Amino acid sequence: MNLPPRPRLRGWAVVGFYAVFLALALRNSGRVPAPPSARPTPRFSPKPALKPAGEGAIAVVELRGPISLGMGCGFRDGAADGVVRRLRELRDQPEVKAIVLRINSPGGTVAAVQEIHGAVLAAKKAGKKVVASLGDVAASGGYYVAVAADRVLANPGTLVGSIGVVFHLVNLEDVTKKIGVRFSVIKSGTMKDIGSPYRSVTEAEKKVFEGLVASAYGQFLTAVSRGRGLSRGKLFPLADGRVFTGEQALAVGLVDALGGYDEAISEAARLAGITSRRPWVIAAARPWERWMRAFGAALEGPWADWRRLIQLRGSLDYVWE
Repeated sequence: MNLPPRPRLRGWAVVGFYAVFLALALRNSGRVPAPPSARPTPRFSPKPALKPAGEGAIAVVELRGPISLGMGCGFRDGAADGVVRRLRELRDQPEVKAIVLRINSPGGTVAAVQEIHGAVLAAKKAGKKVVASLGDVAASGGYYVAVAADRVLANPGTLVGSIGVVFHLVNLEDVTKKIGVRFSVIKSGTMKDIGSPYRSVTEAEKKVFEGLVASAYGQFLTAVSRGRGLSRGKLFPLADGRVFTGEQALAVGLVDALGGYDEAISEAARLAGITSRRPWVIAAARPWERWMRAFGAALEGPWADWRRLIQLRGSLDYVWE
């Protein structure tokens, strides 16, 4: 059945209005306030000039929200694939001399966090200077990524740390009994259905999960120890899962200095030997990427951050909850 002409026109008018509103919002979101005159004044561009400022460019990469490898629509801010891809692109651009990694994340899945950490190390190996700039929170996996940088800057009130691992399991056994549902499993080995949500965990399975957590925790400690130059003895008291303010984190050696975005740009310029008062800064997100983020957020809705918590199978996470 065809729609009457008038409702159809109203529908297109609403779509058009939304598109214009979204375009204006995205354009404004890319604007950055001018920093104080005492600091270098960055010039922003979605891509570097052929010879930016004669000294090279500083690229900004954002890591926001829960971190995971893309297994769905791939729109999520924290999808590790896109961050790793961007770091790889910048690594191969000779005009890029430094990278500012803007982190605002409570962490995420172990493998995804480690992929980004590895990409940061690869960028450093290729000669790029990397500065981690921590926003509201850089906890657990967010901090794991930060320690790969040459320098770590946090705001005084940034939540930093949560060094540790968590493994979630869901048990629906009592629920299925109440509604009269029974499950039969035919498996090739005793551990094949380990972590099944339809039965309790056995003691043998619990030991397996504890081994997974211990292994991932050891990897976290190694990354922080190497990245921050802290011995295991000094690190252990800080690595029980607690978070620190940026000010506290500075006192115990988890960050190098206090400061926000402008200070991170200045520090990146200093490390890269860029002396221009207006260093060329490559914008964190290109226009089409901002469109993808906006539409992805609309598609996923409020369930995006809760999806991990309601999944039936467990997940090994560097995440602060």
